[in-house]
Amino acid sequence: MSASSDALSGASSDALSEGIYLLKNEASGLYAGVRGAKTAQSVPIVQQELHPQGTARHSQLWHLRPNAAKEGAWTLQNVHSALRMDIMTGRGRAGSPVQQCPAETRQDLLVSQLWRPVASGDDRYTLVNVNSGHLLSVHDDSNAPDATLEQAAKPAAEARPAQQWRLERVESRGETTAFDALTATVVSSSGGILGSVLGSLSGAAKQALDAGGGIFEAAAKAIPDSDTPYVRFEGFRGDEFIRFSKRRGIEAGPRKIADQFPHLPKPFSDGFDAVGPAAKRGGHTYLGFTRDQAVEFSDKGHGPVHDAESILHPGLVQAVGELCDVTGFGAEGGRLVVFGRKDSCTMDPTRVDLARGSSHQQFLLTAAPDAFGFGPDAAATAVSDSTAHYFLTKGDEFVVVSEDKLIQGPARLTEAYPFLDGLWM
Repeated sequence: MSASSDALSGASSDALSEGIYLLKNEASGLYAGVRGAKTAQSVPIVQQELHPQGTARHSQLWHLRPNAAKEGAWTLQNVHSALRMDIMTGRGRAGSPVQQCPAETRQDLLVSQLWRPVASGDDRYTLVNVNSGHLLSVHDDSNAPDATLEQAAKPAAEARPAQQWRLERVESRGETTAFDALTATVVSSSGGILGSVLGSLSGAAKQALDAGGGIFEAAAKAIPDSDTPYVRFEGFRGDEFIRFSKRRGIEAGPRKIADQFPHLPKPFSDGFDAVGPAAKRGGHTYLGFTRDQAVEFSDKGHGPVHDAESILHPGLVQAVGELCDVTGFGAEGGRLVVFGRKDSCTMDPTRVDLARGSSHQQFLLTAAPDAFGFGPDAAATAVSDSTAHYFLTKGDEFVVVSEDKLIQGPARLTEAYPFLDGLWM
């Protein structure tokens, strides 16, 4: 991602689509951002000079996303904090400040987080709050850095320059490989980890699943602002990490693995060959492999470092070839699928006996295109009821498959997850 606005392109009314944007005020030439790059609720949104790379820059990036419940309405979610641009107090009053707030599910509160972009010519927009009908503006039409944003009444004539914004889409990083390793975790609406089983889908979510959406996005597509559990991804590439979901967009990162998991020792903080689900009894979330070592870890700590062969029997490694990724197997949990360049196998990591032969079994996803079924770059599993779906990536594309059926794809990752374009891809 370029550090200057020269690498960014203005969006015309026809070109405006879901993605990551900078919001540049027409009057001041400054950008909307979170004061102090803070992640807490209620922090004011202000105008700022364009920051260089890093956390401060990410706090100026906004995920613009159309809202399924209100035609023409969009949410503006900050990339760094994962909170939305909102009118939290005096929701209907002109002059009320703009702050960041968690996603709302109650319709009477959600509407103050919805904005209608209205083209005003020459790649300029006004952003109209759906609840109040007022415009996103700079307080007192100030040109000063750190001036707060507010909602202001529409003038009788054309909107003032301080009420007009240029939406500059962040251009692609040009990455051709999405992930070295990928995991999928079922979490509660508050972010608590529930495991890998989503539970029974019903209603609109079940209809989306039956229509071919797959477990990974069925619930999120049907009820994007729901407080029900959902599937969240953690992706690893080189020494970088990102956390994202269909429902919430970017939830953490992109950032260095060493920053997200500061407790991880080297060589794990430099990158992973494979990451899968950790055994439940260990108290950690992930099981990572780097070179000939393995470790269970989570956001808050890690377990002891092991030789990789104490988990992946040498006979298994010989069978699969170069390690690609590991993921959960089936609906029962406990077992792993190990993907290699030559083959894929299932195994039980709790029953590895180096003194005996490997007890692995060959596992073929017969519906997966060959490039994905043999030697995928990364793999993740999600389960609902007794159904397991596998999310496989190769290069910048992905597929979703069950053991015997192609559910989705092949498709470019940024087509299904457009907010990754410019930040990760």
